[in-house]
Amino acid sequence: MLLLVGIFGKTPDPGASLPDGPSTSAARQTSTTSLPPGSTSPTATTPPPVATTTTTVPPPPPPGSIPDTTVVVLNSTDTSGLASRVTEYLDGLGWQVEAPDNFLTTLEETTVYYPEGEEAAARQLAAAAPGDADTVSPAVPEVASDVLTVVLGNDAVDWVAPGEQPPPTTT
Repeated sequence: MLLLVGIFGKTPDPGASLPDGPSTSAARQTSTTSLPPGSTSPTATTPPPVATTTTTVPPPPPPGSIPDTTVVVLNSTDTSGLASRVTEYLDGLGWQVEAPDNFLTTLEETTVYYPEGEEAAARQLAAAAPGDADTVSPAVPEVASDVLTVVLGNDAVDWVAPGEQPPPTTT
C-alpha cells in the first residue's frame, strides 16, 4: 500500500479509507527506531570541520648542526628580491650561502637540488627553506652539481622571514 501525501495540496483525512482498501490506520502507523544512548538522530546534521592552513617555520638548527655545504638560492618566480631575502635568512641560520640569482624556468614548488651524497643536507635545508613542501631532488643539468641549490617556486612568493615585515607591494 502506498500513501501519497501532499501531491495535490491536501493531506488525507486520518479516518478516511483508501480507494482500494481498508482504513488508513495501518498506513498511519509510524515506525520508530531506537537509537543507542548517546547517539544522535540520523537526520541530524553536523557541519563539516573547517580546514585551516598554517605555515610554520621550523626553529633554527642547533649550532654546529648545519652541514658544511655551500648553498645557492635561485628565484624562479616573478617576485623581485625573493632569492635575496631567502639567502639572508639562510645565512643567518648558519648556512654557507653564495650570491642569489634567477632560474630560467618557473617552478610551482620550491625544490632543493643536491649533489651526490648530500641528500641528508638537502632535506635539512628544505625544512628551513620557504615553500609548502620539503621537496628535494638530485641535481639536474640546469643547476650546479657541487652545491645545494634552492630553486624558489610559486609556493614561496609570499614568504617572509620570521620576525620580518612583508616587503611593500607595488601597484
